[in-house]
Amino acid sequence: MAVEAGFIKAVVERLEEKWGGKKQAEVRPVTKNNGVVQTGLSLKGGKGGIRPTVSLEPYYEQYRNGMASLDEVAEDICGLLGGNEGEEGFGGDLPRYPELKEKVVFRLINRGMNRELLEEVPHVPFLDMEIVFMVTFGQNEKGQMSAIINHESMQEWRESPQSLFSQAKRNTPLLSPASLETMEAVMKKIMQSNTREEDYGEDLVSGFPEEGQEEAPASMYVLTNQRGIYGAAAMLYPELLKDFAERQKTDLVILPSSVHEVLLVPVRGSLDFAWFRCMVRSINRSEVPPEDWLSDQVYVYRRREGRVKIAE
Repeated sequence: MAVEAGFIKAVVERLEEKWGGKKQAEVRPVTKNNGVVQTGLSLKGGKGGIRPTVSLEPYYEQYRNGMASLDEVAEDICGLLGGNEGEEGFGGDLPRYPELKEKVVFRLINRGMNRELLEEVPHVPFLDMEIVFMVTFGQNEKGQMSAIINHESMQEWRESPQSLFSQAKRNTPLLSPASLETMEAVMKKIMQSNTREEDYGEDLVSGFPEEGQEEAPASMYVLTNQRGIYGAAAMLYPELLKDFAERQKTDLVILPSSVHEVLLVPVRGSLDFAWFRCMVRSINRSEVPPEDWLSDQVYVYRRREGRVKIAE
């Protein structure tokens, strides 16, 4: 969705008014996941290899749908980029690595659709995907601001992709704790959030267990993080798949729903991996926005081997 010039101009004017002339906003195209280009807004004058940037597309969609006014959009972005007049924000030099290392996290992305990006950033291969690294900054109830770590930053910090990965493995589960729920529980939450309270009746939730009630073994689980943003990376959290497979006493099929989540299917009996692969490909092309695609493959966590493999 193209962001209208009038919206951009109005947001910039409101931001710079809030900053009292001490800061200026810069609008520039930013390449996001899978080569999707969005309209980014950041502070002018930032130095160093990473620049915290806010994408305007989600805010423009909220504004068009009447969910947020221009003043509310500017207030939200202002809080992320550095607050009101007199607050420091991110206009100057960014802290050096020792001050940032606790904010380094990883994401899982599609390899083939991000070849240009991967030439510019440190990455670690994982099966047919790639692990890239971000620094997280401010966050609020609508999202989290982050900046991708590029080669310039990594070299300045004298770090390697492997050292970034080791740091991110410690940080990411702490900053974005995993969420693992049955598909039924997730669907129940969706129904509750999209249904008016007066219309919410017993017939809508029949078959769902009550909180604390013993559940029958589920056929499918949703793995993400508690924010539901780039939660597919939770499959990399140390011991998570191992512990879950041990509780289930079986191997796990992993279906890449999007960069935001994966589906876990405990292996009970024979499975048709070709059917799963066709299902993943079909859903990717019909239901998942191109910027959220992760992979067309199907994976298996082998409990005895303790590792994830591409399903044969």
